[in-house]
Amino acid sequence: MGISRFALLAICLIISPVSSLAQARRATTSFDTAPFDSTTLKLPLNYIGHSLSAIAQILPLWKAATEKSEFETTADYQNRLSREKQKPLIGALHLNSLLAFSIGLDGANLTAKYDADMGLMTVTMEMWEEVLVGKYEDPCYSVFWSSTHRQTGSYIGRNFFNRPVRVQVYRDNVFYLGLCSSDLNAFTELRIQSDKYGFKIRDPKKSLNVAINMGANEARTVKPNLRALIIGRLRDDPIYYSEDRDEPTVSEPYDRYKQKSYVKLTPQEIWIYDISTGIIYAQVTPSPDNPVQPSKPTQPALVIAAEPSAAPKPIPPPAPRNPISVGVLNGKVISLPKPTYPRRARTARASGTVTVQVTIDESGKVISARAIGGHPLLQQAAVQAAYGALFTPTKVFDRPVKVSGIITYNFNAQ
Repeated sequence: MGISRFALLAICLIISPVSSLAQARRATTSFDTAPFDSTTLKLPLNYIGHSLSAIAQILPLWKAATEKSEFETTADYQNRLSREKQKPLIGALHLNSLLAFSIGLDGANLTAKYDADMGLMTVTMEMWEEVLVGKYEDPCYSVFWSSTHRQTGSYIGRNFFNRPVRVQVYRDNVFYLGLCSSDLNAFTELRIQSDKYGFKIRDPKKSLNVAINMGANEARTVKPNLRALIIGRLRDDPIYYSEDRDEPTVSEPYDRYKQKSYVKLTPQEIWIYDISTGIIYAQVTPSPDNPVQPSKPTQPALVIAAEPSAAPKPIPPPAPRNPISVGVLNGKVISLPKPTYPRRARTARASGTVTVQVTIDESGKVISARAIGGHPLLQQAAVQAAYGALFTPTKVFDRPVKVSGIITYNFNAQ
């Protein structure tokens, strides 16, 4: 059965506007690939800034490409480094480009609450200190940006009762924005966008609170669409990675591997805006009396040493009081004695994985151990073996520290 020209024309007229609308929506919700223009008075509709995850994946490649070779002179390295910095990272973005990352209302990092009596919309951005990301004297605070969660496979394990259980394996990638304390301390005074809006900041080390004057009707419409836009440039040490693992339990047979990526930024401004309209409600800037200090150069400057007697001894930062949790430790082991298989456990054909939580001192020796998972007949043997393990000392700011983590032992009854 054929299709008349009129019917074909009608189909084209119906499909074309829908396709154009879909393309327009995809275009307006795509990530920015050009340097951010901080002089703009209004953002594009549905503006979501730059992609933190894409930059986090590119930076390790750039870092590897810019490492100095032992066969390379300092002059040649500096010339090559200068050329590498001119190459784009993504699109038109370079290493020194002005970037903007959008943070949405997720109930954790960014929240908004309206006070009808005061006529104020208070937007709060929470930040959490990350000990290993920054320096001891200048810790970094993380702001969650996004995460991906996918299943990568499964395997057959044995639970507490030695019964076979299928364990699902998942891989999580979590992306954070890292803001250092020295940069956040500069945000002590705010600039008013116009006479219509006023805002105030409190406690920049832990949270950023911005109060915006608006009526109840406007607040009702605006609140679901509010976002924070953190604007700045990459620090000289722009990326930090960490990995962790949550082992399966009886109630949750899931084996989760989590990689955390922190992109470290020197913030220059923090905006509050409506993503649906592009209206900028607040622009938070550093105080003129306490500006954000530029990042120090990655290459050390030439220093002429003074006489030993005249050089003051540096005061090292105090070591953390409590052990730092570092997750699974099997990959950092120097010596890991195998546990003896208890005769009673072998007779009962007890097998499976035993998880032992240990505390390691500054020299890499185990000073405490206790079993937190596995067959009861195998736990004592695993704990005894754990006390004989030796690990590479963990250093924070070039100082060895105590750490706590997990060791796993696999027992096979065959």
